[in-house]
Amino acid sequence: MNMDTIKMIIVGTVLLIITGLTVYFFRDKLFDFSNPMATKEIQIAETPLILENVKEMAELFSAAYYSEVVLDTSRIDKGFIYDTKNQIIIIAGGISHAGTDLSKLNNGNIQVTDSSCSVILPNAEIIRTTANPSEFIIFKEEGKWDAKEVQKLKVVCQQKLQENAVKSDLIARANKRSISLFTDLLKGLGFKKITVEIK
Repeated sequence: MNMDTIKMIIVGTVLLIITGLTVYFFRDKLFDFSNPMATKEIQIAETPLILENVKEMAELFSAAYYSEVVLDTSRIDKGFIYDTKNQIIIIAGGISHAGTDLSKLNNGNIQVTDSSCSVILPNAEIIRTTANPSEFIIFKEEGKWDAKEVQKLKVVCQQKLQENAVKSDLIARANKRSISLFTDLLKGLGFKKITVEIK
């Protein structure tokens, strides 16, 4: 078996794992077993089981970081007789997910020699930061704040949540998990000397 074939097997195996997990975890949403030939739109039910499956699939290639921020915003509205102070304090919590972008992995990242294999993975990155509506709490509100203003402040909160994730060890933990995953994968393929690095 030549090196190009082995490289393709490794890349293909990774893609098969991702595809297999996706089909397994969402099988009830992808297929209508009452009619095997019919498909339907994916709909994620808000049940603990589905949420747990999604969490397991995401954590296979990533790490998560939860944080909270407090945003204290004030403004002064000028009046004809007197000025009005407006203040709002929002407490927001959210989760940031980081992982390795496997679409960047190609044959050039994999070197194979006999029973040795070396893989260079791209550095992990923050994939998304999510703050559910229930995680936003208006702790204090004085004066007038319309829905658009509050929505803009919630966006600022989400940006600050992502900033917290960047400052944390999230990327390092995601890289460590990806290295562990690929090392186990290569061991399963029979390689004896394995090197997995981040670049």
